[in-house]
Amino acid sequence: MLILDVGCGTKPKGHVNIDTMQEWDNDSSNLKKIRNFVIADGMHLPFKKKVFDLVSCIMTLEHFIDPAAAIRDFTYVAHRAYLVVPNNPIVKDSPTHLYSWSQTSFHNFLKLFYDTISITTGTLNIQSIDHIFMKIINKIPLFRIPLTRFISKFLAMNIYAMCSDPRI
Repeated sequence: MLILDVGCGTKPKGHVNIDTMQEWDNDSSNLKKIRNFVIADGMHLPFKKKVFDLVSCIMTLEHFIDPAAAIRDFTYVAHRAYLVVPNNPIVKDSPTHLYSWSQTSFHNFLKLFYDTISITTGTLNIQSIDHIFMKIINKIPLFRIPLTRFISKFLAMNIYAMCSDPRI
């Protein structure tokens, strides 16, 4: 499986890794350590159609000037996409966060581009207190949805989406 990591930063996880380096504080010393690194933005991917099996874009899409253009490019270069964005209630005033979504609004946005979407809310850190809370809450079906909404307003929850069957 060939993976493209869009917005890889200094911790790339793909077979090919791209970033604009805008938020790297001019530190290019790590570039030699990043395999198959390409300086590019996610809205203008320099790759052929369906060359990747998966595009991974973790905590980056909210920084794009045009996230729809980025998703269109993702659907062009890959069969599937794995996307992680901050949950709307926890987004603080950040000059680099141009967009924010709730789980529902992110799902509706992605439906414009993909037929199959699996979406969940959680954290990137499996040892965090909110991850432990979510494991407990998921065992209480009656209160799962209201408790998840309540906790996501106060803890750093993220929205995870696995998308396939691109429409474009």
